[in-house]
Amino acid sequence: MHSRKGFNDLNPLPQICNLSREHFHQQVRLSARQQGFIDEANQYLPAGVSG
Repeated sequence: MHSRKGFNDLNPLPQICNLSREHFHQQVRLSARQQGFIDEANQYLPAGVSG
């Protein structure tokens, strides 16, 4: 952890945030459309790497 001042918590807890990939991509497309980036708003990102 980086901070300008020290911290006293000797047992920091990890914080995790989970969301679905499709929800994330949907929000990216919506934001692109609202900003006027139509080409980016219409693209579908790949689902991931297949092994």
